[in-house]
Amino acid sequence: MNSKKKILFVNGNQFGYSSGHYYYCKYLKDKFEIEYICYDRGFKKMIMEGVRVLYVPFLKNKSRRVINFIRISVSRSKELQPDALFVVYFNFSFILALFCSAKLKLLDIRTGSLAHFSIYRILENTFLYVQNMFYPKVLILSESLRKRLHIRREKTIIMPLGSEIYYSGIHDFSSVSLLYVGGLARKINQTIEGIEIFLRNYPEYKPYLTYTIVGYGSPLDEKEITDTILKCNLKSFISYDGIKNYEELAPYFQTHNFGVAYVPITKYFDIQPTTKIFEYALSGLFTIATDTYENRRIINKTNGILCEDNPHSFAEALKTCFELRPTFNSETIRNSLKDNEWRILVQSQLYPFIYK
Repeated sequence: MNSKKKILFVNGNQFGYSSGHYYYCKYLKDKFEIEYICYDRGFKKMIMEGVRVLYVPFLKNKSRRVINFIRISVSRSKELQPDALFVVYFNFSFILALFCSAKLKLLDIRTGSLAHFSIYRILENTFLYVQNMFYPKVLILSESLRKRLHIRREKTIIMPLGSEIYYSGIHDFSSVSLLYVGGLARKINQTIEGIEIFLRNYPEYKPYLTYTIVGYGSPLDEKEITDTILKCNLKSFISYDGIKNYEELAPYFQTHNFGVAYVPITKYFDIQPTTKIFEYALSGLFTIATDTYENRRIINKTNGILCEDNPHSFAEALKTCFELRPTFNSETIRNSLKDNEWRILVQSQLYPFIYK
C-alpha cells in the first residue's frame, strides 16, 4: 500500500518551462506522490521519474480552453483525493478552490499585474486579491509583493526564488560572454542597442564580446529582437536561440560567464524578484541587472552590477564589467546566494509546510 501523501499541481505553463515548479517536483517526489496538470503548449515534453504529468490540449478558443482545463483539474482532484492541491495562479483560479477535492488548497502567486496601464493593473490586482480569498494559504515570492497585493500576512508563505547549480566550475573572465534567459517583452532590444553603443565607443573589445539570448515571447517580440540585431549590425556578436527547457539550459550556464537580468524599472517590476539572478549567480556568472528594489536586495559588488533601463546605462555597465574582469571569482559569486539553491529552499520551507 502506498503510504505517501499526494500532491496535485495545477499549472497553465507546460511542465519543465515554469520557474521553480519543476524543482518543487524534483525535490518533493521522493516523499510525495505527485501529479501535475498543465497545458500542452507544443514544447518538448519533459519526463521526471516519480511525477505523472497530465497534458491538457491548448485549444484555440480561449473560453473553451479554460473551461476544459478547469473541468479536467476538478475531475482529476476528485479521483485522486490529494492531500495538497497546489494551484499556480491564473484567471478563475477560485473555481478550483470551490470545486476541487483536497485537504489543503494552496494558491501560488508568482507575480502581480505587469500591465502597462495603471487602470489595468488595478483591475487585475483587485481580481487577484479577490481570488486569493478562496484559498486558506497563499505561496508568494516576497514580502514586498505580498504588501503590494494586500494579502494577509498570517495566510502567506514566503517562498523565495532560487536555482539549481547548473555549473559548479570556475569561469574564465578574460572575455565577456553575455547570457540573457527569460521573457522577451521586457525591452531586451535595449541591451542589444547598448552593446552597439559600447562597441562603437570601445571597438578594441570586439574580439572579447559575445551575447546569447534565450527566451520566449510573441512573434512580434521575437521579430523585434532579430530586427534589432540586424539594425545594429551585430549578427556576428549576438545570437537568439529561442525557448529552452531547464535541462537544455544547463550548457549555457557553463559556456557563458556574465548574466543579464534586464527588466523595466517601473512600479510593478520594482517589487518583482528576478529568477535569473539566482540562476546566474549559483552557476558563477557575474550579473548585469536593472536597478529595481528587489534586484538591489540581491545584487552586491561581488556578484553583479546595477544599471538603468536604457541602452546608454547598459553600455556603461558593460564597460565597468570589462574593467573589473580580473577581480571576479565564480566561487565568491556562487557563495553570495548559496542559501537560494532549490534543494535547500524546498526541503527547509516548502516540504515542512505541505507535510503538516
